[in-house]
Amino acid sequence: MATLRRISDRNQITLPPLIMKEAGITYGSIVEIEARDGKIILEPREIKEKDLGKEDWDAMDRLVRRQVKRGEYVEYPDPHAAKKHFSRPPK
Repeated sequence: MATLRRISDRNQITLPPLIMKEAGITYGSIVEIEARDGKIILEPREIKEKDLGKEDWDAMDRLVRRQVKRGEYVEYPDPHAAKKHFSRPPK
């Protein structure tokens, strides 16, 4: 089923419900967008959460330790303290 749609000034289009249904795309779906041979291809994709293994946790731990050592890692006791920190002009 082919249909015409105008692209808005914000580079947006509305996908017709029948096209979405035929493609298996629903509201909130993740799609891969690719330009191929002068066409735009939308393909539904699923993102599966990956369980972090010991190596992943160790890598994150090393990263945080490096950031703490360089003074780049900051913990905030509450959201108000974080907001106060980010409202200051950068040094």
